[in-house]
Amino acid sequence: MHTETREQYIITRNTIAIIRLYDPIYQSRVLEADKEILVEQSPLSIIDHSCMQYGSSYEGRVHAIGRLLRTDKKVPIPVHPAHGVFMLPTSSPTNTHCVWLSFYHIQTYKETKSRTQVGFYNGTALFVETSERSFDQQYKRTGTVIALLNNEHFFAGQSLS
Repeated sequence: MHTETREQYIITRNTIAIIRLYDPIYQSRVLEADKEILVEQSPLSIIDHSCMQYGSSYEGRVHAIGRLLRTDKKVPIPVHPAHGVFMLPTSSPTNTHCVWLSFYHIQTYKETKSRTQVGFYNGTALFVETSERSFDQQYKRTGTVIALLNNEHFFAGQSLS
């Protein structure tokens, strides 16, 4: 896997994870299927910038999804829902250990010594600082968001009576 550097990054279908870094220049490490990218933006800045690129803002997404889920804690973000790009935080986005993961890249997850190992479809894995129970809740919460946002496609043209 090779490494690139960038000032800014836009989340795409290839994005697997965004990890906070504590480096004088690079604030994020982005994992894609075949490379890693060191980015000068913070993870939240990447999320917001990407949401704006696709027609909303991070705050707008948090507000809308928060209303759907009836919570404003650890809200999954539909960055580009039309293309299946949904990012879930492993903890509060302000937590220094928060990692953002792309829902459709996650293949498995299991707890290992109070952390959770997340396996991806490209064969790589990542440890995140959260319990399996908490991760499972986030994963299912993101699935609920996807289902709620896709109801209109499922019932398009059908009478519900």
